[in-house]
Amino acid sequence: MSGELHENQARREPSPFAAKSAEELGLRGTISPGQPVFGTTTTAAPAAVEPKRFGAMTDGEKARNLAELMDSSAATLSQNGVSNHMEDLLAGVMMNEGGTNTRREKIGKYFRGMMMGDGKKSHGVLGQIDQVGLETLRSDPAALAKLKKSLGEDQQYLVDQAVSGGIDVEGLKSDDKERKKAAQGQLLQAGIDHRTAQFEEYSGLDARKRAGETLSKEEQARLSKLGSISGSAMGFDSLDRRNGKDATMADVRGLSSERFSEIYEDGQVRFEPAHYRRFRDQYEAQTAANAKLPGDKQKPVTMGTAIGDYTVQDRDKESLGRNYDLLADMTTSYGTAQVMGLYGHQGQLKAKDGTGADVDFDLQHLKAAGRRHTVTDEDLQLQIAMLKMKNLDMGSKNMTAETMTDQYNGDRKFNKNWATYVSRLKGNVSTYQAAEAGLDAENKAKTQPHAHYAQ
Repeated sequence: MSGELHENQARREPSPFAAKSAEELGLRGTISPGQPVFGTTTTAAPAAVEPKRFGAMTDGEKARNLAELMDSSAATLSQNGVSNHMEDLLAGVMMNEGGTNTRREKIGKYFRGMMMGDGKKSHGVLGQIDQVGLETLRSDPAALAKLKKSLGEDQQYLVDQAVSGGIDVEGLKSDDKERKKAAQGQLLQAGIDHRTAQFEEYSGLDARKRAGETLSKEEQARLSKLGSISGSAMGFDSLDRRNGKDATMADVRGLSSERFSEIYEDGQVRFEPAHYRRFRDQYEAQTAANAKLPGDKQKPVTMGTAIGDYTVQDRDKESLGRNYDLLADMTTSYGTAQVMGLYGHQGQLKAKDGTGADVDFDLQHLKAAGRRHTVTDEDLQLQIAMLKMKNLDMGSKNMTAETMTDQYNGDRKFNKNWATYVSRLKGNVSTYQAAEAGLDAENKAKTQPHAHYAQ
């Protein structure tokens, strides 16, 4: 952390970040209510603009956003015993954790690359459609069949979507930003729908085989092909590899199709296939072993990964008997705080709201946090609950970034990314303190008489 952190001070009132004075807008003089203004016309009020998403903000914007949140959530900070020093560290963590669903981004990038090519060596499916002509493909079944014969399964699907109008092909090439954005959204959703349909097919074949049915040679080949769809094509990344092996569709076996599609939802979430697979495999092995024993000899089913341990409770058995959606929920991180669902399901996330009432963040709270794109007082409570779960002293006045990282991200002896986390936290705290100081100065200036005349 750079420099000494400031001492506790009175909490500030929130400031209207977007508000601008008449001088800032270049206006002079005053206009009385109802006074006509030369050269102006009455127009309809502009449509409400969606606030910028937290994950899309720059570090400076995140810091300013959080400084205003901390002001408006002074009661929450006080009720949870958060010192001013820990407020800064809290903000630094929130700046680092929140973001977008990288699974959604990755699968979108995969299908965009397939559709658009790289613009150099490859012009993608779109280039091949242009060569034949979209209207020709729509009117000539033979031309459509000929094109698709030379393409892979994902490419064929994109051609079908283009021909049917499911994807606005011209929109993908348009200079109109809104139209292009809408077309890219269609392409993304088409890709997600396609993967979900493939997953449903895979799950059906797998269920039949596990039930003891002998699949035909063709069906077995199809099962193997679908199960081996690669991590990049699934929207996964290098962090999902274990022992040099990529995460594949087979690693998410056991989910319902609805929960599978949630992997790619538009929110602040991140599903972890490696942790899910480990939970699932341990659960299946132990339940299979228990099935061979008399009821009074069966052992508790306990799974563990780097995120923590979980022992199956009676309340979970019915759900896990249908599918493993609960395991996916527990191995997904949610919200600006990026808290694992496991902790919510185990009842480990506790804090107080601004009135002093106890708050217990369960899975439903976490899922709601994951669907928000702006940071709220509830997100602050959730981050505090996460820090408390890690046994961090929220009233500390001298905790270092190194100690914070040891306790929050993992001990430096075992966490290979420890130094990176420390560096980021220090940088975030410095950025936050600068934003906080700027907000303090603005609020102070507003209390000065005739402040807007100052030169």
